[in-house]
Amino acid sequence: MLDAQKLGEQAHFRIDDIERSLTSVHAAIKPEVIAALVQGVVSTLEIKMQGETERLLKAVREDVTTDQEIIKELRELVAVLKAPITRTSTIELPTGPVSMTVTEHRGIA
Repeated sequence: MLDAQKLGEQAHFRIDDIERSLTSVHAAIKPEVIAALVQGVVSTLEIKMQGETERLLKAVREDVTTDQEIIKELRELVAVLKAPITRTSTIELPTGPVSMTVTEHRGIA
């Protein structure tokens, strides 16, 4: 008989425990609680997105600066390549030295 009484007490204890769990679950699914949770998640995501956006903007600014430096260097190279080059060559022949001067113009637009 004691065993049946103990089993009955354990069953009632478990039923009460399950009832308390269900009550806490019911309290957690109230619209106000869900709204607060969603707002917290949205705020966290917004902060993360803002940080990522700032990081990407910084990277883009650095790329633009690098691109501008490369463009400047390319313009300097093109200016050098567009400048005419004069070459003089001298050769010794039996009749005496012969010199030839050539000026090259590159057709780079």
